[in-house]
Amino acid sequence: MSCDNKGFTLVEVIVSSLILFFAISIGTAAYRKTIRLIEKITVGVTMEDALPFIMEIVKSDIIDRKSKGEGNYGKFISFSWNLEEIKSSRNIVNSFDETAGGVKYGKFFVSLNKIFLNIVYKYNDVKKKSEYEYKEILCYR
Repeated sequence: MSCDNKGFTLVEVIVSSLILFFAISIGTAAYRKTIRLIEKITVGVTMEDALPFIMEIVKSDIIDRKSKGEGNYGKFISFSWNLEEIKSSRNIVNSFDETAGGVKYGKFFVSLNKIFLNIVYKYNDVKKKSEYEYKEILCYR
């Protein structure tokens, strides 16, 4: 009697299936982790790119004599800020204007301010909040 085995046993199929499913689950977990890491990096880069523009918005608000404010930058970024005046000069009568190359006349004063800036990125289920503190010197008329 001759016995022709032309297939795999049930045990061999089950073991190979388990190995395949284990490899697929490891690959899926690694893929998900990579996607989450890419999202975190994208959020961080987006917030850091927006920071100089938000600081300019805050600066123009301070020039308009505001001591706090809030706003949006794009669809997903919102910000709020508070100003704390550190030191302010007395009225100054004239100063040298670097852009015009001459003396500028008129009453104005110089103020050193500490700004507390909160930026929030919110998109779907991704939310990141960052706090910044910086100093700004401004001339007021």
